[in-house]
Amino acid sequence: LAPPFGPPRRAIDRHAPEEWRRDRMAVDVTAAIAASTVGSLWSAPCEVLKCTFQSGMYTRLPGAVRAIVADCGVMGFYQGYSSQLLRDLSGQALLIASYETMRAAYIRSRLCEPP
Repeated sequence: LAPPFGPPRRAIDRHAPEEWRRDRMAVDVTAAIAASTVGSLWSAPCEVLKCTFQSGMYTRLPGAVRAIVADCGVMGFYQGYSSQLLRDLSGQALLIASYETMRAAYIRSRLCEPP
């Protein structure tokens, strides 16, 4: 699941100091981290449910949801959130930084080629 990082990127472009905005890599990585953090709020409960199913603890979704809420409350869906967040943030930062670097290099190479 790759969350869209366009909205945080536009917010950074609008509000960050000019000298900071010139470093596109920093802007892209910061936007990817912000988008991943928001996206992980949605994916964390799914991840917890997936792990409980994979471990064989439950065989049906309603039973798993009821058991997690009964044992830990709603916050039970965020067990292990910090490790998931670290995994997602580092992965998204590397993915976006690599993609944007290769995209910029491709565009530069296309602009320099004679028609």
